[in-house]
Amino acid sequence: MTYLAASTVSLIAAIVILRVWRADMTIPFAYLGDATNIAGYFKSILETGWYETQPLLAAPFGQNYDDYKTADNLHMLLAIPLTQFLGSHGTAMNVYFLAGFSLAAASAVWFFRVLRLPHLLAGSLAVLFALAPYHFARN
Repeated sequence: MTYLAASTVSLIAAIVILRVWRADMTIPFAYLGDATNIAGYFKSILETGWYETQPLLAAPFGQNYDDYKTADNLHMLLAIPLTQFLGSHGTAMNVYFLAGFSLAAASAVWFFRVLRLPHLLAGSLAVLFALAPYHFARN
């Protein structure tokens, strides 16, 4: 129950803080720093099925990300069903970003429970962790 409560509260708070009801969900929330790269990855996944090649960029041969380092492919694997289901790279990016608040809260609850903190304190600290300014600043 603590996991669900912390995840839900953090997601609702993020939606309110970001004023998602005013946003056009097909347009990514950010075009700064790494967000432009991620937008290219998500768009490539939507159009080609994977992020490493994009024939519509870098004329005349197309863009190739084979030598460009990324942390792992898990995020890209999660982007495949999101982009296919939602049909827009911007919407998929925004949903993925918002889901991060819930996942951060759930992970923090797990950690605080491992430390044997009470459920209420663990849930409260998890929400604070998920809503830390760093999460908003990095998009």
